[in-house]
Amino acid sequence: MRFRLTHFLCGVVLVIVSLPTEAARPTREQMEREFLYGWSSSATLIFYGTVAAVEYIDDPRQRTPHVEVIVRVDSLQRGVPGNSMVRVRIEDELQTYRWQDSASHIGETGMWFLHRVRQYDSASPRGHLIRLMDNIEMEEEPLFLSELMKYVIQDTVNQTIKPNILNLMTGTKDERESAKVIIDLKYNELGVLQDFEIVERSDNLLFNDHVFDSVLQVHRRIRIPGEVKSTRIEIERSVL
Repeated sequence: MRFRLTHFLCGVVLVIVSLPTEAARPTREQMEREFLYGWSSSATLIFYGTVAAVEYIDDPRQRTPHVEVIVRVDSLQRGVPGNSMVRVRIEDELQTYRWQDSASHIGETGMWFLHRVRQYDSASPRGHLIRLMDNIEMEEEPLFLSELMKYVIQDTVNQTIKPNILNLMTGTKDERESAKVIIDLKYNELGVLQDFEIVERSDNLLFNDHVFDSVLQVHRRIRIPGEVKSTRIEIERSVL
């Protein structure tokens, strides 16, 4: 009995060892890129905007000071602000310290990444700051901005496509259980989608059309920073 059990356990170990774990494991480069840019997926509102007012609040009853910034929305990258002015709450200690000299920041421009955005009927929407990429950083780090916007655009398009879309579009068992579309997008100096090229199509024609429609629909209302002239996105789905 012990002999059979030993052989059984050895067989299980060999099977586990032989599984293609390396294929599913992300590479170091992929992990580093996700660390650098992947945080942008948690932003529900992304826009390029100008600082209109700043209120630095240092209430002794609160543990740390915070900042309330009124920002004018100049161009949109993700989400629907519902107003031309957005109130941004900044609570991070390091970022808050930067805003102590409130008056000097009036007129500053940059890319604002917000989450926990709430809409109000009679007031500007309010969101919490994830990150601000000011105009100086955008000019000094064009490669970072370009790569970041790839993640922003890809996630924005992804959010408009249902996770189980292939289940709805796959008619027979003979069809492939996954589909991927790769598109090159080109923008003019105003950040408007000027042209796009389909680099790779999937075998699912309905999925292809759905992705193209989603890309065009998203770009009807968003604008990309003028420094970004082109980017490539990949949209992929699997049957759930």
